[in-house]
Amino acid sequence: MVLQAHVVGIVLVAAVVHATWNALAKAAHDKLHTYLVSNVVPALVAAAALPFLPAPARESWLILAISGPLQVVYTALLFGAYRIGDLSQVYPIIRGLSPMFVALGALVFAGEALSHQQYVGIGIVCMGMASLAFGHRRADKTLDWRPLAYCVLCAAMIATYTVMDGIGVRRSGSPFAYACWLFVAYGVGACVCYPFLSRWRVPVQVARRTGRAILVGAGVVTAYGLVIYALSLGAMAPISALRETSVFMAAVIGTVFLGEPFGRRRIVAAAIVTAGLLILNIPFFE
Repeated sequence: MVLQAHVVGIVLVAAVVHATWNALAKAAHDKLHTYLVSNVVPALVAAAALPFLPAPARESWLILAISGPLQVVYTALLFGAYRIGDLSQVYPIIRGLSPMFVALGALVFAGEALSHQQYVGIGIVCMGMASLAFGHRRADKTLDWRPLAYCVLCAAMIATYTVMDGIGVRRSGSPFAYACWLFVAYGVGACVCYPFLSRWRVPVQVARRTGRAILVGAGVVTAYGLVIYALSLGAMAPISALRETSVFMAAVIGTVFLGEPFGRRRIVAAAIVTAGLLILNIPFFE
């Protein structure tokens, strides 16, 4: 199914915003503070919208109660990955693994057979991610497995809450109300988790860092909101695939603006991952 030009534009903007807020998160000096603020900002925006929205149907409440905490844990793992890994390495692996987990999970647990094209797409994604995963070595020339471990956990979380939210939003009767309650759950969960991750800091001492953290939170809301809007206008599979072009954008941002090493190689690897995701998600051949 061919998407209209304005829908393509919306999704590509969402991809740029998503890659950008991840770059800001990676560049943040105090990542735990950024973690807290970037979760609280979307919660405040969503809470302001709730009085004007209907309540989600009860059938979706249990999923909301589970998905919210899962996404809080995912965000904490993401910031942990950015503490020890580069944006141009971590981001493409996470975004590449999560659609593969969803596709393979559907095969194993739901009996949804994959097409030959999807197997080809998974193979191409694996090639690109292998270069990204095993191309980072420490000063002593040994492989650093920690970023890869974080990436696998993050991708597993994304795949889990994506499937849950796909079910929950359909049961909710109000997609925007469901999304807003989900953002509120993020903020509450982050506030509960933060004292266990780091000691509380006096706001005045981190005022400069708060501005960047607010931008990260605004990016979260903007990227997610644009995708939801696009999903109301076009088919899910090509929209999801277009969104993953952020993989390539993040590699470019990491190389050009953050000065990360192995720039050209990682950009090529990210381009391979992006091509594989497009093949995996868009039915070129029936």
